[in-house]
Amino acid sequence: MTLSLKQDQARKAGDYVRVIAGPGSGKTTLLVARTSFLLEQPGAVVGLVTFANPAAQEMRERLTGNADMSRVRVSTFDSFARQQFMPFLNGRRPPKYFERQILMTRAISESGSDFDLEKAGEVINEMNNRLHPEKAESECVDLFETYRDLMENDGLIDFAEIARQVVLGLHGGKIKPLQVTHILVDEFQDTAPVQLAWLEQHWKRGIKITVVGDDDQSIYGFRSAMGNGGMNQFASATNAEDYFLNECYRCAPEIIDIADRVIANNLSRIKKHITSMASPGGSVRHAQYEEMEDQFEALDGWIKEIRAESSGLTIGVLARTNRGLDDIEAMLRVGEYKYRRIGGKSIWETQGAGLLLGLAELAVFRTYIEAPNAANALSWAQVPQNLVNQYRSHIISKGLFSDLPGYLCGDSRVTGFHEQLATWSNMIIEGLDGPALKCIAAWITDHARIATDSKTAWIAASALKGNPKSKATLPQRIRSVTMGNSKTDESDPEVIDIATMHGAKGMEWDGVWITGANEPGIPGKQAIQTELNGSFHEIEEERRLFYVAVTRAKRWLSIASNKKPSRFVVEAGLWSAEADIKNKKARQQAQAEAQ
Repeated sequence: MTLSLKQDQARKAGDYVRVIAGPGSGKTTLLVARTSFLLEQPGAVVGLVTFANPAAQEMRERLTGNADMSRVRVSTFDSFARQQFMPFLNGRRPPKYFERQILMTRAISESGSDFDLEKAGEVINEMNNRLHPEKAESECVDLFETYRDLMENDGLIDFAEIARQVVLGLHGGKIKPLQVTHILVDEFQDTAPVQLAWLEQHWKRGIKITVVGDDDQSIYGFRSAMGNGGMNQFASATNAEDYFLNECYRCAPEIIDIADRVIANNLSRIKKHITSMASPGGSVRHAQYEEMEDQFEALDGWIKEIRAESSGLTIGVLARTNRGLDDIEAMLRVGEYKYRRIGGKSIWETQGAGLLLGLAELAVFRTYIEAPNAANALSWAQVPQNLVNQYRSHIISKGLFSDLPGYLCGDSRVTGFHEQLATWSNMIIEGLDGPALKCIAAWITDHARIATDSKTAWIAASALKGNPKSKATLPQRIRSVTMGNSKTDESDPEVIDIATMHGAKGMEWDGVWITGANEPGIPGKQAIQTELNGSFHEIEEERRLFYVAVTRAKRWLSIASNKKPSRFVVEAGLWSAEADIKNKKARQQAQAEAQ
């Protein structure tokens, strides 16, 4: 394999090494090359540590043919720890998701905690990543110890608990270290305190350590990732040599330029300057959209522009949260785009959006085939099941808009729905698609028990309303959703990936569209509040998250905001209040002259 000068210098480095590897700098290439170099030493055995199974699998594939795999161990932190703890598991296993939720609910009750389930989950996760959770606040300790006891009673154990017990076992001599001479750690900025302590127990026994990471891409603070702090602790404790991979082979210079401008505002970081090795000619845009429909129209044009340049170009659409992706996904499905949602739940699988789609089908097609949709709606409105069954039988035998018999007229929810359904259908017949969809969303909101269901219903209504310039009819838009399938072939270049900024880590596309670059949004409300309280930790993590999103783009980058763009857009030099005022005045003058 061909290495750059900087990669080759890091490949041949000494026993304890810290490699600061910027985005697109070829860190996987380096890890493969360094593994091969270390194996040239007689008796050397290399353990390669990743944070996720896909990364471990990619590393194995890259190493095969380039290294003696009989002397290489590739695994995640969790898997290595589990192997070491295997003699002490006694049949226990990690819990499934639903089991963990049930156990947390029981722990809240049995410990007398005032935490709700979401907060309890955060506390337990945070405690799990501590080497000494017993030193936390008493309420947190009580909850955590109750949870841990329940886990043990049910024959379960968290991966994080396994890791902590391995560290304690290594320290006490009860557990042996990995049988390797060298350990290489990928994405070291994501290391939590327990994982750093695990690594420390190995370097104290003379095992040579190389870590590769980028503190500017540390975005998992909510999982106790140590980022800059962990990288500095390692360097200080081992007197590690520093090597910088600051040549980016992914992003065009225009993209690296704005990314560099943004991340330079963080104070807690290892100072570095990234240089693009790609050809100039990248496209960077920012625009504000008052309505989601306007943004989707611009996105549609941007996609066509990229695809007109060459076939096979990849496109990713990124948002701060899964909620931020819902609008985009809904409109992509209605627009008949092939797409793949990476992580998260499809909006069309949520109750609110699914119910709106079903009621729209009912109002548009008006046949007995959609009768189950009416039954779902009444169940949603908490109508007794016997009345729901009677109503379904009635509309199948007598028709959707026939008068209701007396036995169905005693419940206002049934009669009200029946009247509303006729109204929605008549509005659609008269060409009032948009208002009809809004009425359906309003009905769902009236009966929603959680706010999320109302929000997803309104998003679905907006998507089905469609773009005024589109020639597709409402029935066609409904069919594109119900007949569509987001589980598309990943190798198909026509597939658009949509992901959260966290979910995009480790990925890249020719073109990236960032939606929701607002304030608040990215940064979020909590980060803004902690900044007002004098803490900058969360704001800096949000800035790193924006940096990661921007540096996923190879050549095209487009950033979308609403009326108040994110401070990171301002830091990138893509928007200013003064320029915005001038542009508005220019538009107003042009409109006046046109009249």
